[in-house]
Amino acid sequence: MSIIRPYHRRCNHGRPHYGRPYTYGSPPTSTPNPLLDDLIAYWKLDEADGLTREDSVGSFDLTDNNTVLQTSGKLGNAILLTAANTEYLSFATAGNLNPPTGSFAMTGWLSVNSVPAVSVPVAVWRTAGNKRCWSVDLQNGTNNLRILCSPTGISGATVKKATHPTTITTVGDNPWYFFAWGYDADASKIWININNGTEVTTSSARPAQKTIPFNLGAIDGASTWDGRMDDVGFWNRNLTADEQTEMY
Repeated sequence: MSIIRPYHRRCNHGRPHYGRPYTYGSPPTSTPNPLLDDLIAYWKLDEADGLTREDSVGSFDLTDNNTVLQTSGKLGNAILLTAANTEYLSFATAGNLNPPTGSFAMTGWLSVNSVPAVSVPVAVWRTAGNKRCWSVDLQNGTNNLRILCSPTGISGATVKKATHPTTITTVGDNPWYFFAWGYDADASKIWININNGTEVTTSSARPAQKTIPFNLGAIDGASTWDGRMDDVGFWNRNLTADEQTEMY
């Protein structure tokens, strides 16, 4: 298993990194990066077509479903998901990707080629059997991303939602958008932020705990994303505004 690449971050290079530059001949120095604290998964998504996408920091390697393609990314390579082919990545049991206690946060980059009726970049959610936890979807018509949280997991029960006003568009050669979203246990709220703008929040109890898969690019293997995704990270804690800016 590889680790997150040690390199020196520049503008919009959002990979957590180790160390800092040093002069040739001097002993290397290392400054711990707070962004590595409680980072439990980081997918660079650089792999070739159809391969398992490795987790750089943990054990959440993602299974390829229906041959997800490699393409040029925001940072190196990325995945290209085609909704018509039901392409997505998954981990069999979400586990700490839907932590039972505390906060969680997720960041990464995405772009969209088209917006089907329902389009989902990430989810721990299964409608059948009352196994709803949390998900993010792109609303057809307004092209806004929103995070959804089901505190009970039960069909028909209240689902909490927070919608970001940024319009996700294909205009301008399918531009990249930085996303950050999660659950803040201290404040009992879900939150979402796009392109390091204004954070949108909604009060909510924490997501239900269910034994179901984690999907990147789909919800329970359906409503797949149609576009690209790159450099996705998952923390078992909240991210501060400064940390979101650092990732952006």
